[in-house]
Amino acid sequence: MKNEVIFRTEKTFDAICEALDERRWHYEKNRENYTLHCKANGDDLLMELNVSCDTDKQIAMILSHLPFRVAEEQREIMAMAISRVNYALGEGCFDYHYKTGAICFRMTSNYRGAVLSKNVFDRMIMMSFSTIDRYNDKLLLFALGKLTLKELSDFIDS
Repeated sequence: MKNEVIFRTEKTFDAICEALDERRWHYEKNRENYTLHCKANGDDLLMELNVSCDTDKQIAMILSHLPFRVAEEQREIMAMAISRVNYALGEGCFDYHYKTGAICFRMTSNYRGAVLSKNVFDRMIMMSFSTIDRYNDKLLLFALGKLTLKELSDFIDS
């Protein structure tokens, strides 16, 4: 059973790398830990993705930490804003650490009992970048108090 899980993890990791290779994206990988890191320039902010395959949980996960922290006085209302954004998302979510003000985007796919294709990961990666690019600058403006919850909601609904 363990060899089967390792086989699926390796094939899943290979599919992720293949999806990035086909787009000719540069990335740094650690095959021993099944992790990789890549960057892309968005419309407003640099975006970084950390991708990992968890052998125990059999989950491929994309994490992207936004490059700012929410000030303590804005953290309560930011929780409402993150909730509003997440409600509108079809896939993935923004995780918010209330105590530190850190925000990251997360998307996962379970590969238990299956080997997922590069097309699945191409879609996940592109959807992650698209979602992050759409919201990162708005969340930064909101964190700085330069965008109201109503303005953010109007943007989400547009």
